[in-house]
Amino acid sequence: MLTTRKHDQRTRRQALFILESLDDRLVLSAGAGGAAAAEAAGAIGSHAALVEQRHEARIARHEAKLERIHARHEARLERMAARHAAMMPMAGPVMPTIVGPAASTSSAPTAAPAASTTMTPAATPSTPGSSGNINPIVPTTTPTPSPAPQSSPGPLPANVAAALQSLYTEFENAGGDTFVPNQPIDQALQISGNSVEVSLKIGPGTDFNTALSQLQADGMQVSSSSATYALIDGMLPISELPAAAQIASSVNPVPKPILN
Repeated sequence: MLTTRKHDQRTRRQALFILESLDDRLVLSAGAGGAAAAEAAGAIGSHAALVEQRHEARIARHEAKLERIHARHEARLERMAARHAAMMPMAGPVMPTIVGPAASTSSAPTAAPAASTTMTPAATPSTPGSSGNINPIVPTTTPTPSPAPQSSPGPLPANVAAALQSLYTEFENAGGDTFVPNQPIDQALQISGNSVEVSLKIGPGTDFNTALSQLQADGMQVSSSSATYALIDGMLPISELPAAAQIASSVNPVPKPILN
């Protein structure tokens, strides 16, 4: 195909050269007369038309050749695709590969043991002389331990500190009016008569101002209070410790200041 194209280019150059030569001849023979010039122009036109027809015919032949080559390539590709499609069903399905220590011949799925039940064999002895006896498996359910309830270290609710629990027990045993603290743990507390210095934490579900008013009504001498931190400090009668335990979320003693 490349050789044919080069041949066409060479033929066109030759045609142009001939046309240029004829033009030169026309220029030289222009003075010979109008009849000769017209004849020469007619000859040139005929020659040019003949050359153009030849080129068009040659181009048409090349295009037809290219179409035939393209058709042959298309037919070859179709035959290859049909052959490939015919070979695919012959390969057959691919069998899965079984990976493991041993391949089971049974296709039934194996049931997994229950995670919440422990299977233990029963203690039934096998009969002598018998073969193939299997002890029955009795499921044993493991009990779930329940959390132990929080116990109070004394007669008051668990939100009262242990030191105040001991002080309240001592106060009740002494009869109240004649109370004189004499336990070693009492040495760390700030006790004045029948009152003790405490720090109360008010829970989020209790109105702070209502709790403060209730504690003051119970005889508490408030020394400081903070609604921001929900804390109330002051001297509380020992006998009102149970009432304070119902109002506050925690009742703690205020230790004595350390003197340098």
